[in-house]
Amino acid sequence: MFSKVEKITIPRGIEVTMLKTCLKVNNLRVQSFVDVDPFFQVNLEENESLSLSFSTEFLNFRQGRKRKLRRYMPLLTTLRKNIEQAFFGVSVGFTKQLDLVGVGYKADLLNSSVLVLKLGYSHEVIIKIPQGIEAFCPRDTLIVLKSHSKETLGSFVSKIQKFKAPDAYKNKGLISRDQILYKKKFKKK
Repeated sequence: MFSKVEKITIPRGIEVTMLKTCLKVNNLRVQSFVDVDPFFQVNLEENESLSLSFSTEFLNFRQGRKRKLRRYMPLLTTLRKNIEQAFFGVSVGFTKQLDLVGVGYKADLLNSSVLVLKLGYSHEVIIKIPQGIEAFCPRDTLIVLKSHSKETLGSFVSKIQKFKAPDAYKNKGLISRDQILYKKKFKKK
């Protein structure tokens, strides 16, 4: 019988508790949740590690088992990576830096939960910052976002970038620091 088991060591200072359908990862100040599919089983071991495997219901299922194994095998490693990202987010955290490139583009924090952007429109763009994300504006053209969840941070950054997407011809817009832009050339007649 096939059973793949992956082990993850729990870093110091982090507590892990298993709830019904999710895994709770927390330290003294931050907590995070990771959803666990019912096809997977997560066990806490004594030597401060987690073991991930397929559930016994999944392994005992006979009809179409090979097809299901092919479908759910990559999801086991995805679950492992999500748990590792939760460990990193709770202990260190994730940051994203956005540059506002363009004439007259500016960012300002109204308060800790409202971000005001001037992006060349006739009006200001007002964005409410979700809970769990901290925003700083050290300069008028720089936004620094910090969060313990990579998923919420990435979705918020993509929401912000929809207001002024990076332009491939002029390299203007809301550009992430880790984003690589290639400038296109204009057609010459």
